[in-house]
Amino acid sequence: MPNNGAKSFRELRVWESALAIKRSLHELADDEGFKKEERLRHQLREAAASAVSHISEDYARFDPQARRNAERIKKRRSDVGR
Repeated sequence: MPNNGAKSFRELRVWESALAIKRSLHELADDEGFKKEERLRHQLREAAASAVSHISEDYARFDPQARRNAERIKKRRSDVGR
């Protein structure tokens, strides 16, 4: 396990901050002003989600249990996109 005191990537302040930003950007993208800009809306949502994903995936490189969880999340995300 990484020597940062966190038992999960969900306990990392940087992940919590990225998640809060993601939620704010998703809310912004769902605003009426973005309804006509579907491509921009999609890009904004994807970019916001990527930071959260990258943090959890990088954490998984150092923790075997976290690695398995990240792989499951990654697979679910790819299955949803089909």
